[in-house]
Amino acid sequence: MNKFDGLRAATNARKRKSSAKRQAATSTSETISNEKKRGRPRGKRTDPNYVQTSIYLHRTTLSSAKIALLEDGRIQDLSELVGQLLAQWLHDWRKPRT
Repeated sequence: MNKFDGLRAATNARKRKSSAKRQAATSTSETISNEKKRGRPRGKRTDPNYVQTSIYLHRTTLSSAKIALLEDGRIQDLSELVGQLLAQWLHDWRKPRT
């Protein structure tokens, strides 16, 4: 019997225990990801389909647009309005010209 046999056995037991914990955590996280998540929905900042950009707008144009958006109430924010306008412009631009 070696004086390190007890240490080796304790280390092996710790490795098996941590491996079991990792497997349990992996199966738990897979279960959670398959279920509907609670909490706030993913925002544009964390959504990989959105890219932050900056543009220059005249101050009065921006103010008027924000006021109109609040009064209209259909579109939630300025980025959605700009996105819709750009999408429409691209659609019109791609039409065959006569």
